Amino acid sequence: MKNETCAGGKHSKVRVTVLLCCNMDGSDRQRLFFIGKSAKPRCFRDLYTVPVRYRSNTKAWMTKALFAEWLVELDQQMAAKGRKILLLLDNCSAHCVNPRLTSVELLHLPPNITAKVQPLDMGIIANFKVCYKRRVIERLLLNLEPNPATPDPQRLRISLAMAVQMMYCAWNEVKQTTIRNCFVKAGVFALDENTTIRDDNNATEELQAAWDRLDATDVDFQDFLSAEDRVVSHEEVSDEQLVREVRVELRRRTSKCAARDGRHS
Repeated sequence: MKNETCAGGKHSKVRVTVLLCCNMDGSDRQRLFFIGKSAKPRCFRDLYTVPVRYRSNTKAWMTKALFAEWLVELDQQMAAKGRKILLLLDNCSAHCVNPRLTSVELLHLPPNITAKVQPLDMGIIANFKVCYKRRVIERLLLNLEPNPATPDPQRLRISLAMAVQMMYCAWNEVKQTTIRNCFVKAGVFALDENTTIRDDNNATEELQAAWDRLDATDVDFQDFLSAEDRVVSHEEVSDEQLVREVRVELRRRTSKCAARDGRHS
């Protein structure tokens, strides 16, 4: 707000990490996987009634353990439906896991081309964020109406439960055409020659309109759009840890091959 210091971006200690996953045409969107700092947020009356999956750690980061847990659940879900899927992953260190999967095949994209072939990076995540941020601004505007000159700070605060609900709605608001177009841009499947790709700019325009009404002069709109881009959302893996993990995997595969050779001798 006017004359107030912004404590967001990389200076903010209030954050949550969210995992998004969907299929090529947007008909199957996995429930959002949230990672917060509190194991049992007081604003959650009952974790089991929240329409998302929630886990926690001290930094609200995606970790290998949490990602492996999510993968196993996804694999069980696909197996129950009799489906086999290919999951595209970027080179995030937390994604370098190898749990036992029967219905999900992992494809890790090379680090130098991820931005060009990862469908969610082609606009799906950006559209989701725009839809969420528009809801945040609209809520602030609604709570400012009673007394815009001296607003009640409590009414302007966004709790974790509020954020979860708004992100849940934002995820369902992302259009199927937006998702499909992003997969086409990534080259995952061929585009019919008679079909044209149109970027969905309506969501951004609606957010801009809401932002202009808020009159937040101390924060630039583009900075607001990209505020979380500078925030770390996953654990970093050192070279030493990578070496240890590679050696463990080599020993595992070597012993597996040796056992197989022993059975055949």
